[in-house]
Parts: sequence; C-alpha cells; structure tokens
Amino acid sequence: MSFGYTVLGFGSSSGSPFVSATGGSITTSGDYTIHTFNSSGTFTVTSAGADGAIDYLIVAGGGSGGDHNGGGGGAGGLLTGSTTVSAGTGYSLVIGSGGSRGNPGGDGANSTAFSLTAIGGGGGGAQSGSATG
Repeated sequence: MSFGYTVLGFGSSSGSPFVSATGGSITTSGDYTIHTFNSSGTFTVTSAGADGAIDYLIVAGGGSGGDHNGGGGGAGGLLTGSTTVSAGTGYSLVIGSGGSRGNPGGDGANSTAFSLTAIGGGGGGAQSGSATG
C-alpha cells in the first residue's frame, strides 16, 4: 500500500493583471490563485499577465516506515521559489507517490515541475540488521 500527499501550489501577487491558468483544484487566498495537484497533470497558462511570475511549492512523496519495529521513513523533498511562465503553454507536472510498505520501507517517488525535481524521502530500515533503509 502506498501513502502520499503531494501538493503543487501556484500563484502570482505581482503585476496586473495576474497570471491566469487551468489545471488542478483551484482556490483563492487574497491576490493568490492556488492550483493544487494531488496527482500528475498539466498546468496550462491561458494569460501570462503583466510579468508571467508565479510562485511554486513542489513536494515529493515521503518514504515508508520499515516493517518489524523498523525506523520511520524520510519526508519527501520540498522546493519553493518563483519562476515565469508563458501564455499558451502547458506545463507537465509529475506527482511522486509515497513509498510502499516493506522490509525495508520503500522510498518515496520524486515530483517534477518547471524543470525542477523534489527528491522522494528514503524508506525506513527494518528491525533485522540486514534490511537497511
């Protein structure tokens, strides 16, 4: 079984008008329009606004804990920053899943967006000395 919760958030608070796009679950907070992706998809820019600036949050899948009283899995990597996007462009987003249970625990998968990669968390070791994570 795989467990993971991954979010990619996008928005712009500079320039006027703001970036307009489709994709993911869309909510707003103040000047921000937030596109949340819980599975892989496409972020399509319909208008780049004044400067095409967006902020992003990319989270990779976390590692699974190890079996038989093993160690906990590592958190998925996290990237934040800003970039610019172009109108009429679809940006492919790959959402990394959480690691699967095992002996040792499985590693989380990477998440990618905008030519950036957040690295998945490492799986936890198992109680037996030969099963390291």
